[in-house]
Amino acid sequence: MPAKEDLTDQEGYYWFLLIVILLNREFLARVTLSIFIAPPIAWWTMSRWLDGYAYRIHLSPPLFLLAGLCGILIALLTVSFQSIRAARANPAGVLRND
Repeated sequence: MPAKEDLTDQEGYYWFLLIVILLNREFLARVTLSIFIAPPIAWWTMSRWLDGYAYRIHLSPPLFLLAGLCGILIALLTVSFQSIRAARANPAGVLRND
């Protein structure tokens, strides 16, 4: 990455956005993979557990879809916040404090 003084505002924004995207992509891929793995296991476990009750609810796919979307949203917000903090940090200052 070029020195900060050599960048125009548009180029600086490009590098900032690139860093945030790179940090988010790997984490969101893992969250998405877990969303495809967890619902069948959760459905099976919850169905077995609810079989012991006389009154029980029906586990519908929208319930799992909503939970997955909430998980992605929470992960995206959390990782984006940390990525933006890391991208805006001065590398010299961070190394000096370590």
